[in-house]
Amino acid sequence: MKKYPKEERIDMIFVLGKCQQNSLLASRVYAQKFPERQHPNKFVFERLLIQFRETGNVEYKKQLRRSQVTGNEENQFNVLRSVIDNPHTSRTEISSNTDIGKRSISRI
Repeated sequence: MKKYPKEERIDMIFVLGKCQQNSLLASRVYAQKFPERQHPNKFVFERLLIQFRETGNVEYKKQLRRSQVTGNEENQFNVLRSVIDNPHTSRTEISSNTDIGKRSISRI
């Protein structure tokens, strides 16, 4: 979904309410009411309505950040210990033994 300013997302919710939550009709009404704005399609309205029902607001969800596996000293130690114990071990073996992804193992 393209980024829409908060004020526009609020207007979309109001238009959805006036259109009795019919997203196709809401997209058409919104385009007529706000001709100078970008016109979101019905799928944008549907996703916005789902989000509004779940969270009670129109704010975009914050992206979850993964914890950094390669910066963890214990993970580094476990990977290096596996390689020292058996220099011919594969990334797949290390990954299955340590629950660390193969790409992270390569970076370590």
